[in-house]
Amino acid sequence: GAGLGYQLSSIIAGGPAALVATWLIHQFGTGYAVSVYIRISAVITLIALKLLKDRSRSDITDDRTYLERYSHRRASPWRQTVASSSGITHSTIAAT
Repeated sequence: GAGLGYQLSSIIAGGPAALVATWLIHQFGTGYAVSVYIRISAVITLIALKLLKDRSRSDITDDRTYLERYSHRRASPWRQTVASSSGITHSTIAAT
């Protein structure tokens, strides 16, 4: 998840940044063009950040998210699924 995004951002944004900066200085003859490029990149980042769903107050112990996302995978042999009274199934470690 997060590692892949970090690595791809390095390739997509970090790699060509020096080439873009060099081209902008060559075209416009000033470093101000690079500062505009950086500001535009910052605005795009802030817009993307604003569009993200806020998950800061979500319960990380809730199994529902995990089960919805990974229910198609085969269950581990040492885990068993238990249904609660609310109808939500929980995965617990089986007693040995």
